[in-house]
Amino acid sequence: MNARPFLALFCLTFLIIPASLSQSRIALKAGPTFTYQTFTRILAPDEILESTRTVSTTWIVPSLLIAGKKGINHQLSVEVGTADFSDYSLSDTVPVAIVGEVAFDMQAGLKYQLMIFLIPEEKSIRPYLGASLQGVLAVHTSNPYTSTEFRTREFIGNLYGGGIIGSRIKVRDRGFLDIDVGYAPIRLQYLNERINDPILPIRQQTTNTVNLDLFANLSAALAFGIWL
Repeated sequence: MNARPFLALFCLTFLIIPASLSQSRIALKAGPTFTYQTFTRILAPDEILESTRTVSTTWIVPSLLIAGKKGINHQLSVEVGTADFSDYSLSDTVPVAIVGEVAFDMQAGLKYQLMIFLIPEEKSIRPYLGASLQGVLAVHTSNPYTSTEFRTREFIGNLYGGGIIGSRIKVRDRGFLDIDVGYAPIRLQYLNERINDPILPIRQQTTNTVNLDLFANLSAALAFGIWL
């Protein structure tokens, strides 16, 4: 499958910013984000269970925050310095491990957030609701559990969509602290995978796929900001 339309959509998503941002207050933010993902499904009719759990920590360096006059904030974050740990297994429903891997990867991404505040700006603690759209590019390597499996290298592009809930705490005149929790159950993924299997022809060692998944994707972010 041709990956160019996916990559074009990935880039354009973060180039289109609402025109209303030009008459707004601007701040810079930075801080960590913690994410937990779990994805489980049964592959019928053989009753094979596929399970993946991933824990990741990402540093937001930095975020550009633009606040409107009507209690609406737009935020664009660059997320780098990610460290991930994931555990993947494919087993029968007893379960007994058939194949699996322990994997490490590094990634970077962009995240757009729309935040709608529920109380006026004069208050020291302001809860908010909103939505988020996140794009992540990653390079993934894996070490298989069994000798019958081969090392793999993957280039992964993900688009996540979901909602957020959080609160902004005022710190003196120009400083503030944002704490939010997000849930993004929708993922559009492009995957380019190379398997180092000498039995396969060179052309078949590399595959390209596009998937749309619904799964559990929870995150919590803590960031300190300063109004410019």
